[in-house]
Amino acid sequence: MTPEDALPFGFGDFEATSNLSLRQRTFIHGFHAACERNGWFGDGWYWGEAVIVTFTTIDPKTGVGIETLRVDLLDDRVIVGYDETHQLVTPLDEASANTHVLRLDDPIALADFAAEKVRIELANSRQRLRQRG
Repeated sequence: MTPEDALPFGFGDFEATSNLSLRQRTFIHGFHAACERNGWFGDGWYWGEAVIVTFTTIDPKTGVGIETLRVDLLDDRVIVGYDETHQLVTPLDEASANTHVLRLDDPIALADFAAEKVRIELANSRQRLRQRG
């Protein structure tokens, strides 16, 4: 994928897009609700058949993004992990110790799983930011 191939969206755009499957819409609706409840702000992207939501940790001293956490909804699974490129140009490394994968048919359960992993990883990211000083 190149940056030109990634089409940005907001959650409202996502939910209003007619070319999404019922599974994708259900996941997005559930995950969006979790984001709103937790005060998380992410960006959304289409990547082929994948739906991707990104969260970037910004260093307040420099204004630079230091980590990009991704949630990738694919046909048969959801993957939560860090984008090593910060550019959405490679698939997430499912074998990485910091990557979480769940394969289920239930999009609500996938959304709940993704939300819990995002909660944990954003807390870890904030801790690493504090340790940077």
